[in-house]
Amino acid sequence: MSRLKLKAPVDIPAGRAEAEAVLRRIAEVKLEETALKAEMDEQLTRTRKQYEARLAKLQDQLLRMLESLRAWAEAHPEEFAGKKTLEMLHGLIGWRMTPPALRPLRGFTWSAVLQRLKDMGKLQFVRIKEEVNREALLAARDAENLKALYCQVVQEDEFFVEPKLTPTQSRETVEAK
Repeated sequence: MSRLKLKAPVDIPAGRAEAEAVLRRIAEVKLEETALKAEMDEQLTRTRKQYEARLAKLQDQLLRMLESLRAWAEAHPEEFAGKKTLEMLHGLIGWRMTPPALRPLRGFTWSAVLQRLKDMGKLQFVRIKEEVNREALLAARDAENLKALYCQVVQEDEFFVEPKLTPTQSRETVEAK
């Protein structure tokens, strides 16, 4: 459950009963927020589904037209006059080289490539990410002089509210007090 953090109080409850009432209202507002988010998600899902079929149909049309243009271009290389691009009335068609990319050979994975590089001593092609191991430093905070390492441990006593997010729980708590 997400905790709510205190900003600046506007109205301070006069007593425990008022504080209980404010907490009950927080729980009610959080429940309403959850319900609105669920309704919004439902509407977004319905809207997405409403357009998916039409968009898929358009995508299919585009792919078929692209394939037909590629087949035409391959069948009529003379139209390109030795160039890779042909300017037409409504745009350009042609071929372009993709940026170079690496792929493992068939039957091999990147893990196998990494191991092969290590075995061959080609460590210049192995990336090693260095970063501070904060968990280890925090665990060793009593044994290490953190100030000498330019670190400090920080903890804050932070006020929070955890509302019970079922309407019956909130009412029962207030009525029981």
